[in-house]
Amino acid sequence: MPFSYFLSDVHRPLNLPLQIASPEIAGTQSDVNDENDIREIAKPWNDDMKNEYLEACCNANSDEIENLCREMTQEDVTDVNIEFIDNIVTRISDIFVNGAKTTFGCKIVTPNKPKKKKGFVNKPWFTVECKNARQNYRRAKRLYKRYGNDIFKEDVYEKERHYRKTMKNALKQHRENTKRSLRSLKSSNPKEYWRIINSGKYCKTNSKADINSLFDFFKRLNEHEDIDLPNHVMSEFDVEILGNLEANHFINEALTDEEIMSCIKLLKRNKSAGPDNVLEHLGKGAQSTIIKAENKVDGKVCVLKKVECHDESEANKAFREAVSLQQLDHPYISGYKEFFVMWEKEESSMYMVIAMEFFPKGHLGQVIQKARDENDVIPEELIRKYLGQILEALMYAHNKNIIHRDLRANNIYLVEEPLLQDDIVKVGDFTVATVMGDTTTCTRVNERIKNTLAPELTESFADFSTATDVWSLGVLLFELTTTAFFTEEDAMNKLREVKEDPYILEEVFEDIAKYFSGELITVIRSMLKKTNRPSSKDLVEKNVYIKQCVGMSDASQIEKRKRQKSARRSKATLPKEGNILKVLEYLANMVDYEDSVKEAMEYLVSLSKEEEEVFTLDASSKRLVKAAMRNNLQSLEIQIAGCNIFNSLIISAEPGDIMYQPEIISVLPLAMEEHENSPELQQVAGMLLMAIAANDKAAEVAGLYGAVERILTALEKHIKNPELCSTCCHALWSLAVNENNVKIATENDAMDKVCNALKEHMNSAEVAEAASAALLSLTLNDKNFDFIGDLDCVALLIRAVNIHDRNAKVVKNACLALASLVEPDEESAYRVLNDEAPDGGHIAGIPIILKAYDLHKDNAEVVASIATVVMELAEYDDPRAEMRHLNVGPDLLSEVFKRFRDNRDIMGPCEKALAKLQQNTQQKVAS
Repeated sequence: MPFSYFLSDVHRPLNLPLQIASPEIAGTQSDVNDENDIREIAKPWNDDMKNEYLEACCNANSDEIENLCREMTQEDVTDVNIEFIDNIVTRISDIFVNGAKTTFGCKIVTPNKPKKKKGFVNKPWFTVECKNARQNYRRAKRLYKRYGNDIFKEDVYEKERHYRKTMKNALKQHRENTKRSLRSLKSSNPKEYWRIINSGKYCKTNSKADINSLFDFFKRLNEHEDIDLPNHVMSEFDVEILGNLEANHFINEALTDEEIMSCIKLLKRNKSAGPDNVLEHLGKGAQSTIIKAENKVDGKVCVLKKVECHDESEANKAFREAVSLQQLDHPYISGYKEFFVMWEKEESSMYMVIAMEFFPKGHLGQVIQKARDENDVIPEELIRKYLGQILEALMYAHNKNIIHRDLRANNIYLVEEPLLQDDIVKVGDFTVATVMGDTTTCTRVNERIKNTLAPELTESFADFSTATDVWSLGVLLFELTTTAFFTEEDAMNKLREVKEDPYILEEVFEDIAKYFSGELITVIRSMLKKTNRPSSKDLVEKNVYIKQCVGMSDASQIEKRKRQKSARRSKATLPKEGNILKVLEYLANMVDYEDSVKEAMEYLVSLSKEEEEVFTLDASSKRLVKAAMRNNLQSLEIQIAGCNIFNSLIISAEPGDIMYQPEIISVLPLAMEEHENSPELQQVAGMLLMAIAANDKAAEVAGLYGAVERILTALEKHIKNPELCSTCCHALWSLAVNENNVKIATENDAMDKVCNALKEHMNSAEVAEAASAALLSLTLNDKNFDFIGDLDCVALLIRAVNIHDRNAKVVKNACLALASLVEPDEESAYRVLNDEAPDGGHIAGIPIILKAYDLHKDNAEVVASIATVVMELAEYDDPRAEMRHLNVGPDLLSEVFKRFRDNRDIMGPCEKALAKLQQNTQQKVAS
């Protein structure tokens, strides 16, 4: 009989499940004995007897089959209804079942009786401790029953007492936790609070009270937007309903205005995201549902992501974490528009709902899939653009201690920028830790998502970190570069193999190398390391290839590129009549055009050098120069020209000048960081920072913007350049006078870097002078004294005095630094007395200082610094004895008394030192 007979065009299809291959074929309804529930069914199917089965079905029921065919092929279908079809199904089933019984035989089956339900279940308060105590108690009873010893009997009593005490404490703790939870619930989720209170679980309530009546009132109130909420809430509320809801319990309090407003806000949120707003269900994942919706207020389309939470506490925690994501404000990041916690009554579940942007152009996953379908290669230039933009977004988030946790192609969206005539990408769907906490163990998470997770997440169950985001980015690059020869399934399988055996990646690189550069392959290799993975910051700062990628899509230059695309002006000619105002006007008009800005800035530099009088600009002109630098940060020539202009202007700057304000200062560390390999830029910027730091407030501002770190980086990176080392040490000396700046310098190993520069350029008087001054300022932080001995600071300073004893500035700065070292540190005092030279041998410091005095005995500043060193050395026994042996008192100090009797800066230290030396002499005579 053709199975097409079983279908009807006008009625529902006939569903006939034939379980021929199953172990049993159920009997007909008549075979069931209702009294004892015993059924007669056919024995299991035997494939060897299928011909006999077919013959039994046809021969034994030939008349019935003919009747069925006739009834089902009748031309009049008006009598066909649900009862007719059910009757046909029953008769056909009887034919098949009777044939099976005739062929295979029958057996009697008694259905299994349903399991008896337990009378009780473990209470919420029955903790693990209770369970362990119960096990110990039962074990003690078994031992006593088996051996009957008095010792075991006593153990039974002890375990029973412990079991009862544990249950009592657990029950008490559970009640306290319940009280706290309900109190918290009252403010955080009033609707759930009133539902629990009115359910009778915690208190007795009036049976006539309807929990929904309270919220029905709120709904009615919410529908009338013209009602003044604070004034009408209590006046329109049914007092009888409120009375019915009140309960005589420990949490029985009056309904507050805050609770009512909280309920109304919740209802408004539910209303704004109601089902009538839903346009389309875009997909469903392991933990969330994605919905395309329309905002009723402004009609804009957005995406709602509903994330299911286990309970309200988890939802509230996730909500608090999501609030921190609102601070994400970057051109390559799609942040959250709004999020709130809601309760789904139909599903009895708590959800956190996140409203996000809708991107009509789709996501990178679609780009990858299209290339796979066409076996096409995605151009490396396009991948470089994507990589630069994604890394900028990641580094921005990581700097704010925010981790993405779910970085993959489907979460990176394409956005059309008409003014740029190009697409950019936006990293979206940042996930909170609470929501992603069980991703690595959740059985509903598909394998594709798990493959984007770093090995440490799935193998050792480590926490998400910036390194796990870098792995996910490596997976994305792997997918982008393998579209020509891997399907999605192949790529995922290969990634799973790479996690187990990293060397498999090298085999894939052989294929990738046919289409992509070795630099890109190196980047992917570093991102997919199982250990020692670089951070996003390391990649951007240390990898030349990635630096170029980021440079292609510098987020700070987006607005500039938009203006360039939209502008319709032709390039003008720079006016070179010597009129500064016309040059500044030209600069303002062409600020987005690098070549024009470079020409104008360099012309201003030439004017500043040619001016007979002091070169000056007003505040707005200085802002324009700073804007030109910031807008063209990647141009080295513009940065150098800008610093030169400011160096000319700082000479005449008054204390309240804009040159000392954050507006100007902030651009200097950025320029130094962008061009850290340029000694010329580091030189002019360092000179400018040194001059700016002469103002105390400006020095602190410069430190906050990273000037100290940039100076130390330049000092370390260009240590072979004596001129730059001198400038950096001078700038550090000016900056480190500020307390916060000297802390920053200490944290960045400034003492070590300055000593290395002094050691490298010991024969340079300029470096020796500047380094000695820098060491003097660094001694203001006590933590630096931990490294003085290891760095041979004393020996380096003594040697600088010895080599440059005729240079007054070197002697003065070195002696002041020595005095600052000797005062709190006795070891430094003994090192001045006799220290090992850096190149071998020993250095006797006091004779070298006395020799320098003879050369500069008429220089008050030098004599004051030497007198200060002598005063500090006189505080220690051995240096005192050495100075007495060298006649420092009669020969040096007495002469200083005669020369500088009226100079208190010199006489003060001399008097103290002479008193110490004379005291030492008198004690020896007395003994």
